[in-house]
Amino acid sequence: MNKNRGKLLSFFSSWRLRWQITSLEKEKEESLLRLGKKVYELFIERKDWGREEVRENCQEVLSIEEEIEDLEENIRCLEGNKPRQVCPSCGEYIEGGSLYCPRCGFYQKQELACSQCGEKINPQDKFCPHCGQEIQKLSADKAKEKKDND
Repeated sequence: MNKNRGKLLSFFSSWRLRWQITSLEKEKEESLLRLGKKVYELFIERKDWGREEVRENCQEVLSIEEEIEDLEENIRCLEGNKPRQVCPSCGEYIEGGSLYCPRCGFYQKQELACSQCGEKINPQDKFCPHCGQEIQKLSADKAKEKKDND
């Protein structure tokens, strides 16, 4: 009896999250329509593109998309799936415990350090924020070789 109650609660929690996603998707569509209308008006009036206004609308859409991703991740966990992680290199969701990102090939256990100053750096950095040295990217194969040699 207790097991059925747990399944029922999980089902309703999942259903509630899916309803929130549907609501957010509608909100996203409305934001995209406002953005398109704003760009069109600026085009017709031949004004400056109103970058700040357009940027605000784009940020609104991105924020909604992130919220939808979070809700979808909660649903995955409710359904008994392992939590996913975000690839620090490309930002894509990948299966938890993955060694490499299937999208960009980034080795997940890799910590990057600047070859010039030795400070930790983010994989997406093109230049070291500490010393300005250009960052040389490792391919997935080279990263694996480096790990195996360590």
